[in-house]
Amino acid sequence: MSDLDADAVVVGSGPGGATAADVLTAAGWSVVVLEKGRNHLIDPEPPYALRHEFSNDELKFTRRHFLGPDPLAEPRTFRRTEADGDRLLTGEVNNLPSTVGGGGTHADGKLPRFRAEDFRLHSERGPIEGAAVSDWPVSYD
Repeated sequence: MSDLDADAVVVGSGPGGATAADVLTAAGWSVVVLEKGRNHLIDPEPPYALRHEFSNDELKFTRRHFLGPDPLAEPRTFRRTEADGDRLLTGEVNNLPSTVGGGGTHADGKLPRFRAEDFRLHSERGPIEGAAVSDWPVSYD
């Protein structure tokens, strides 16, 4: 095994890790990205051609855990309070992709642009009892 010399190590290549690696490399840093999951990309260079394994196969995605860890091999646990003991539920608590690209592999983030009033919800709609609603400190202006 050889030693690697890097300025930074980024764990995970999802949207957050990929952004961190991009910013650091743009600043001239040497970066190593560690990833746990499978790589569904044929080529890491453009045009980023996907393998034929992406399809509309519900069983593959939901029951065969194509994008995430097998809950029997790597169970996630859940409990509401300490009184629930070590584990209230063991298994598929929340299906988080575990692949090169992380959650961005499954949900590529096509979202509608915020409306101007979305930045001023408190001013536009007033306080909401039991909720912490504030206007954003930024706007399109």
